[in-house]
Amino acid sequence: MEPTAAVAGGQVTVTGSCPGGSGGAGGTDDTTGDIRARAVPPSTDLSIAGRSVGSVPLATDGSFAGPVRMPTGLGAGETQFSTACGGSASFTVLQAPHLEITPSAVVAGEDVTATGTCRVGRVGERLTAVELITDDGDVLATAPLDGRTGVLARVTFTVSEALRPGEHLITSSCDGRETLTIRAMPTSDPPRQVPPGAVDPEETLVAVPDLIGLTEDEARATLGGELVLSVNGGTGRVVRQDPPPDAGVTPGDTVAVDLEEAGTVLGTSWWVPAGAGGLAGLVLAVLLAGTVGSPRARRHRRERRWVHDQVHIGSSPAAWQLPDVPAAVVPSLDLFVEVRQEPARLRLQEVVDAHE
Repeated sequence: MEPTAAVAGGQVTVTGSCPGGSGGAGGTDDTTGDIRARAVPPSTDLSIAGRSVGSVPLATDGSFAGPVRMPTGLGAGETQFSTACGGSASFTVLQAPHLEITPSAVVAGEDVTATGTCRVGRVGERLTAVELITDDGDVLATAPLDGRTGVLARVTFTVSEALRPGEHLITSSCDGRETLTIRAMPTSDPPRQVPPGAVDPEETLVAVPDLIGLTEDEARATLGGELVLSVNGGTGRVVRQDPPPDAGVTPGDTVAVDLEEAGTVLGTSWWVPAGAGGLAGLVLAVLLAGTVGSPRARRHRRERRWVHDQVHIGSSPAAWQLPDVPAAVVPSLDLFVEVRQEPARLRLQEVVDAHE
């Protein structure tokens, strides 16, 4: 059958054959024993779903081909087409009228595809196109129609931007109906204008932790997954970081650190009475003492000038209990000094505690 689907009342072409005809097996002559051909009837009856739809003539070889119109009262769905001589084929009766638009929800200006059917008995075979009309009476598109089968040709078109957002009933000119939803055009807020160097108030900031004195692994663990560690050089502990501790930064920003360089450390500690004269001179003398024994004597003057520029000493009163003078409690300052043999590699740590 061609096609294998049509609306009730539509026309299809059937082809096939019935047993018999020239070359087909017949009976045997009782007197001579010769095989004689079986006579071919002039036609065969056709039926669909048990309802007669007419007959088609048979050729001498038993074959047949011809148009057949479906009954108008057939229900939509799969059914069986058969001949009186034993042939059969599956056939689909399509619902009519019918209209389908996909996708069923779009933004105006997007494309959709329409398919459907029309009742052939009503529109006749002379109708060749069907209009798709909005509930406002505007024609969205025109779809070609096969007047024999009642099937609309698949048509793709752009939804008019004049359609307002909401649900619209789309009707074909042969009474097929479908709801098309027009979604509102998505709006985007203009980008916020943030002056150069200013912080966007809508961004979530995090405070940079203090990494000074930590190893590289400890610093990386302290930053966790919020900030990224960038090591500029060195192998020891962190001596400098940028941004500084407690600075507000955006998650994902980089914190750059400088680590100590490997080198010999000369260290000791003293108890120095607060207000003692020559405190600065004492510390400077100790610092420079670490450079006297260095084989790099030619750097001595440069190291001394760096210490003079970089080291600043102040005092902070505190109460100390001296182990060698149990009865005396005097203000004091405890200094711990590390001297390295390379310039610009000195760390001065002040520790102030109060003891009763």
